Amino acid sequence: MGYNTVWVGCYEVYNKNGKRSRLPKKLADLLVGLSGTRRMSRDTSILAKRLNMSKEKCERLYGCYGELYIEKDYETTLGQTEYPEIVNYNQPPPNQPSLWCDFTYNRKGKVIEWKESEKTYDGLEWIRYITNLVQSHGYDLRGEMCWQGEEEDDNGILSM
Repeated sequence: MGYNTVWVGCYEVYNKNGKRSRLPKKLADLLVGLSGTRRMSRDTSILAKRLNMSKEKCERLYGCYGELYIEKDYETTLGQTEYPEIVNYNQPPPNQPSLWCDFTYNRKGKVIEWKESEKTYDGLEWIRYITNLVQSHGYDLRGEMCWQGEEEDDNGILSM
């Protein structure tokens, strides 16, 4: 079972000069990776050891809970490989809304859009998370997305 929510619309990316822009490859890859992997809280001491780096560097690159870590082969594993650093396979990092992010970056369209996933949970929270991430890199999002849940009164518009 579950609950379906459909999202329509997108957010265009703008640079600091107010012009439509592509995101830098590293940030684009991160957003695509976040949307393609199970988000699980990680012990950065163990992750750092596995990646052969200091804990400080690991946290600088991947965050305090490993929330920005994306497996290299995530297209085939969906980021679900059980590594020793995973704190809880069924718990996202405390600063991410849920286990799955159903919004991604479309490189061709230069937009953030819904992946048309069957079950989308915590959509508003994921949009806010992505917006904060994009803004922290000096970019802005503009546009609107509408959602409609299975319940008639579960709908809305999020404009930026």
